[in-house]
Amino acid sequence: MLEIKLYNLDRSYANHLESVDNNLSIVSSEGKKNRPFVGVLISVDNKFYIAPLTSPKEKHKKMKNNIDFIKIDSGNLGAINLNSMVPVNDSVCTKIDIDSIDDTKYKTLLNNQIIWLRKNKNTIINKADSLYRKYKTNTLPSNIKSRCCNFLELEKQLDNWNNRYNGYSR
Repeated sequence: MLEIKLYNLDRSYANHLESVDNNLSIVSSEGKKNRPFVGVLISVDNKFYIAPLTSPKEKHKKMKNNIDFIKIDSGNLGAINLNSMVPVNDSVCTKIDIDSIDDTKYKTLLNNQIIWLRKNKNTIINKADSLYRKYKTNTLPSNIKSRCCNFLELEKQLDNWNNRYNGYSR
């Protein structure tokens, strides 16, 4: 069974994915240029994906959980944007060593998030899997599909990236 861990996404790979998917806003949007892409590693359809975590915002407390959005601790610890999950392998992501983080506030947030994520692992994996399968079979409601990344195209991009830069394939 997959253990829930937090990862950073390689910035060059993230920039590449953004260039091919308009629904993906990882690092290039205003205020995000130097922010790492922190996400939870999950297995979907025998592939690995990182689903991005967001920091807590007041709006999260008012939003509803959905097939593509999960509030972490009722929004108090942020959220998971499953609609923006991206395919990965070990050549494009790095496990976060929370203990090595100097910023105490950020370290505490990540520790609290990982505790919640591990307690809710099955829900997260089931929602991610359901979202992916419904996207793949074109059975998502149009309003949800329109805000999702093109998972199948991003999988092709991961393969292209690996062939071009790493000689690595899944």
